[in-house]
Amino acid sequence: MSVRRLAEPHLQPASFAFSDENVAWAKKQIAKYPEGRQQSAIIPLLWRAQEQNGGWLPEVAIRHVADMRAAQHGNAGRQRRFSRHFEGSPVGVRRSPRQNLFGCV
Repeated sequence: MSVRRLAEPHLQPASFAFSDENVAWAKKQIAKYPEGRQQSAIIPLLWRAQEQNGGWLPEVAIRHVADMRAAQHGNAGRQRRFSRHFEGSPVGVRRSPRQNLFGCV
């Protein structure tokens, strides 16, 4: 298994905030979860943050999402590392979604 590290510090943006459209979307996503279970919305929120940031998740975006959910930053980072759908550093334009497919024999 490969190491799923964040990008080098010089590549990390100084700040991140959801656009107004994404804030409204995030609130709808969070509302789908019952009271006390709203931290489960972290996966779709990380996905939207990655999409907004051009295909990768900087550390400030992970912290922003964790703060929205009152989650610990470490838990949000673990979710990013666990799921192969989240990139911790900028990716090239030729990246294919098929590269992350795994088959069972």
